[in-house]
Amino acid sequence: MKTDIKSHIFWKFAFKGKYPLFEAEEGELYSRIMAVVKWIPILFLGFQFLHLFNVSDFSKANMVSSLWPIVPFQDVPTNIMVLCLHINMFIAFASLCFYGQSFLLKLYAFVTYFFYVAFAHSFGKIDHVLHLPLMILFGYLLMPSKRIDQYKAKTILVFASLQFFLLFSYTLTGLWKLFWGVVQYVQGEVSVFSPLSLRNTLVYQFHVNTPTLLGEWLIEHYYLGWIAFWMVLYLEVCSVWVFFKANLHKIWGVLLIALHLAIALIMDVVMFTAPITLGVLLLMSPFYKPSNVKTTLLSFPIISLVGRFFNKDEV
Repeated sequence: MKTDIKSHIFWKFAFKGKYPLFEAEEGELYSRIMAVVKWIPILFLGFQFLHLFNVSDFSKANMVSSLWPIVPFQDVPTNIMVLCLHINMFIAFASLCFYGQSFLLKLYAFVTYFFYVAFAHSFGKIDHVLHLPLMILFGYLLMPSKRIDQYKAKTILVFASLQFFLLFSYTLTGLWKLFWGVVQYVQGEVSVFSPLSLRNTLVYQFHVNTPTLLGEWLIEHYYLGWIAFWMVLYLEVCSVWVFFKANLHKIWGVLLIALHLAIALIMDVVMFTAPITLGVLLLMSPFYKPSNVKTTLLSFPIISLVGRFFNKDEV
């Protein structure tokens, strides 16, 4: 595998730096990945259990804006729809616990969960809580069985791609905040460049939801909130650069999970799927290589660039 992709326009960067992504042998990386992948069906059974808390609400509501996969079924009563989806999800995920190499079962699981996500967002409100689990399930579908030629190398690349798109999604989120910050600044509005940015966001949020203790404290101490907001932007924008630094996978996963914990405590916005996804793809990263505290800090994005400028060793 290494010989085949070392000249690839993208994957060649996985072999550079002090802590390259594909440093371990192919067989070892494959074994580590499969040790993580075998838990995916159980993970989704857990997700399904959490989705059960919405069954009553879905059964009593009417679909007001059906997404395209649900349009053919929009006349089906929602209580029957949610029941059928949960029965099929359980059959698919439970079967994968025993036959995890079956492409048809993985396809069945992905399509069923895809329809559930579309159904859950056919009630007039769309969010991105379920997008990351759907991404994992799509990558799981693409992982080849042992009957496929070069199945180990292909599995490694699929898993690494999942990590990349996970981190890239956070980078896009940060860049979007910066983009609108520039637009607001040009228009003379309060933007991310103003100490009042997080304060105004919290004030608006608490007009809709009940204020939190930590949120009210940050409104009063808005300069600290502004600093924290820029720390969040740093974590998000720089996430994609962490992908090629194997020694940062776990610490960056911890920091992003801490970000979601802070959002929940400050704004009372809970996105339970993101920390779990981060745990599977980053905290359990098969490419992770440990380094000491000093080296880890010097590997951080921007800090590593400053280190290179002063002729430090590349990390």
